[in-house]
Amino acid sequence: MQHYSKEKWNQYIFVQLDETEAVVMEEHLYSCDDCMNTYLSLLEASDIPQGILSQDFTDQVICKIQLEDSTNNRPKERDEKISNIIQLNTSSKNQLKLKRREVFKYYTVAASITMVLMYSGFFNVIASGIPRATNEIVTSTKNVEKLVPVGWSQRWMDTTLETLDSIKDKQGSEENEN
Repeated sequence: MQHYSKEKWNQYIFVQLDETEAVVMEEHLYSCDDCMNTYLSLLEASDIPQGILSQDFTDQVICKIQLEDSTNNRPKERDEKISNIIQLNTSSKNQLKLKRREVFKYYTVAASITMVLMYSGFFNVIASGIPRATNEIVTSTKNVEKLVPVGWSQRWMDTTLETLDSIKDKQGSEENEN
């Protein structure tokens, strides 16, 4: 598979190639991941200004295509497809606007509730209760330590050592008697 150089992709990006070579390179992008990665990295690094197209750019292009098709006596099916595409594009934009409005409403309600709780002192009440709750936890832990014998393993170890010491002392006294 033939790969194109970065210089060629730059020429493609800045529309400096003839139409047939540009079409061949575009088709190549569909089948070659390496060239696609090179193209995308060069496209990101290029100084082409982003966001200069108007909101209705797509609609304008589709309308111009539709006008050209009607002047070239294209079949009516193509015109119907284009008008369907325009309608779908317009309806999807309307749905997007409605969704944004709905999300905005939820954020507005959440911000309003937060402000009401903040100004009513609700968060201060919660924050002042934290030290008291922490104090209660510490106190209850101390009470539990009083009720449950703590250090039983240490006492068991001490008892065992005392027993071993007494056995050792008995052995030492028996050897002295003999």
